Amino acid sequence: MVGQLVVAQFDLETAIAALKRSGGDAVTAQTQLQNITQLRQQIGTASPTALAALRSEIVAAVAQSQDAVQEAHTVAHGADGEGAALASLASRAQSQATAFMRDLRQYDGLLQFENDAERDAYRQREEDRRKQHDAGIAEGGPEGALKASGAAYGQAVDLAVHGGSADPALMRRVDELAASTAALRAGMIRDGKDVSKFDENMRDDLRAIMRSKGKSDIEIDALLAAHPDNPMDAMKAFVQQDLASITQQELEIVAIKVRENQQDMTIQPEADAVIEQQSSPDASKAMVDIAAKLRAAGVRNTPQPEESSPYHGMSARVPSSPVQGIVRT
Repeated sequence: MVGQLVVAQFDLETAIAALKRSGGDAVTAQTQLQNITQLRQQIGTASPTALAALRSEIVAAVAQSQDAVQEAHTVAHGADGEGAALASLASRAQSQATAFMRDLRQYDGLLQFENDAERDAYRQREEDRRKQHDAGIAEGGPEGALKASGAAYGQAVDLAVHGGSADPALMRRVDELAASTAALRAGMIRDGKDVSKFDENMRDDLRAIMRSKGKSDIEIDALLAAHPDNPMDAMKAFVQQDLASITQQELEIVAIKVRENQQDMTIQPEADAVIEQQSSPDASKAMVDIAAKLRAAGVRNTPQPEESSPYHGMSARVPSSPVQGIVRT
């Protein structure tokens, strides 16, 4: 893990130097460099248990640093003048969008649905946005980057209003996606490019999300009418409405899920060790012990894919017993 962070740090420092030479914006790369540096410091003093808990965070940080390095290279070797500025905005928005879509599964534990039909509809919207994101990446240029970023932001909003808005860490990413997407849209308008198709897609996406939350067409039309020039502002307003409606019970649910995830990370190294010892006479007993720990942590035998901007200031109090009645995906 340390080796990966060292390589990521070196690459980021090189990319930042290239950006400064070309006059590009190095904020994203500098932020990732700071994250990598902090993780290296944590590893130096962490216990074995804490190291296990840091594993997923390190994988995500390395992946995000690679995105930042790629963005920096694109900008540093891109066009000059105004074209370079738009290329920088496009690269940043695309990088954040791709990173979010890649990391999406790590937030599945936050999702809350009233029934299976609501969950299935959410998954269909997610699949549609993945296709839109991939199409934007394939298209390339600022237009493709805006399409990809818009799809990712729509997914982030959908996730937020289906349980995710109670997690401050996720909401910081939602804010970052909103900022980079809005900056690219504004840059394209300044450059004389048409964003009407993007705006149309954003309005349609917001309608689908609000309907999934039981909002009427009158309520949807009223929110869109309040933000006629930029549907992204309507998206942000709906997220804020949902954020304001979070109850203490929902905060407690998030705290429970975070605790479960931490338990899973602690148990995983033990499970790996048992798998390596399956030929041992004690293997069966050890596997039974691990299985009991997994069940206690809420882990089920369902295959999952591997995974590697203001702070909203909420704190979660962990209750003495789990809150019931939530449909988990």
